[in-house]
Amino acid sequence: MADSFKFPEFAGDRAAAINQRLVDYAKAEKAKEQAEKSKKAEIKAIDEHYNFFINKAEEEKARLKAELQGFIKADEGETSLSTSLGNIHLTKNTDHWNWPSISQGKKIAKKLPEELIKKTPDIDKTAIKKLTTVTNDGKVIVTETGQLLDWLSVTPGEGKSLSVTLYKTLKPTEKKEADKK
Repeated sequence: MADSFKFPEFAGDRAAAINQRLVDYAKAEKAKEQAEKSKKAEIKAIDEHYNFFINKAEEEKARLKAELQGFIKADEGETSLSTSLGNIHLTKNTDHWNWPSISQGKKIAKKLPEELIKKTPDIDKTAIKKLTTVTNDGKVIVTETGQLLDWLSVTPGEGKSLSVTLYKTLKPTEKKEADKK
């Protein structure tokens, strides 16, 4: 008879077990959130730490480039110097073309000659650079037709920039860094 009769299961035990697991689940979720927050904070701290040294190195490079540029006698026509450790070379900064946005470009393309328009309709920047003339005040004119492209201007590159080439003896390598450790 004992085999045929089953005692009813107490609903409170089941609810207690469920609630305990929900509490544990909430703890695990909170631990996950805290770990993610801590991870973000540590990544931010690491980024700030390394960015400090990266920025310091970039500032030092900029300072040294300015000093190196002083060695080139540009007023006498000199544009580069070479030594046994590398060379320095002055280059003219390129012009910066102030292109309209894509949506503006689509509207403008309807008014342009066919050779200045991409088939998608978009502005063909390469063709425009090739087939236009830039005035001293930065205005762009289609050379063949004289049409003023009033939606486009060019800011001329000013001054000169210095490029530095280091020879192998001064270039940082992974092996040299590994040897220091």
